[in-house]
Amino acid sequence: MTTGAELPEDSLPPLEPVILEAGEIRLRPWREEDVASLDEPRTDPGHWMPSASVLGPEMFPAWLERSRGYMAARSGVTWCIADARTDVALGHIGLFQRNSPLTDWAELGYQLVPRARGRGVAKAAARLVIAHGRRPTSEGGLGLRRFIAETAADNEASNGVLRSVGFVVFGREHAVDLLPDGTYQDALHWELLP
Repeated sequence: MTTGAELPEDSLPPLEPVILEAGEIRLRPWREEDVASLDEPRTDPGHWMPSASVLGPEMFPAWLERSRGYMAARSGVTWCIADARTDVALGHIGLFQRNSPLTDWAELGYQLVPRARGRGVAKAAARLVIAHGRRPTSEGGLGLRRFIAETAADNEASNGVLRSVGFVVFGREHAVDLLPDGTYQDALHWELLP
């Protein structure tokens, strides 16, 4: 008999977003019908997030398919952040590695629809995901040791979320994000260690 750790990577089951709850939010798998919750104008500056990652009705089917592909490849897991009372989607949070399966570290990414902002939703979701990520695999977690994140230096809301859950800046990348006026903005690199 073998354990999951002894199986070849390509025979391991996809990563699944387990349901996590705290206070007013529930983290759960995304569903096709969640697209109805995303029909809200977005005015985020374009350099805060790649356009293909911004949740909205037009791109949601392709985004959901990509997210499920990452989970099948074990390179990421993504949750819908939902209102615990109504189950309406408020945003997304996920852990991922670019181009490789999750090992002992992951990058944290998140976004909220505008109506969900300013209520502590992203902070609560980040705490849940980090706790799940740190939990040993033998206890149903992901067994992660280190978390990283990247933000635009001027994205104070996102930077505040990361600070509140214990991340610290370990690097600043100068003049990487092109702004509409032709100037460039810095990016911050964050980490969270045990």
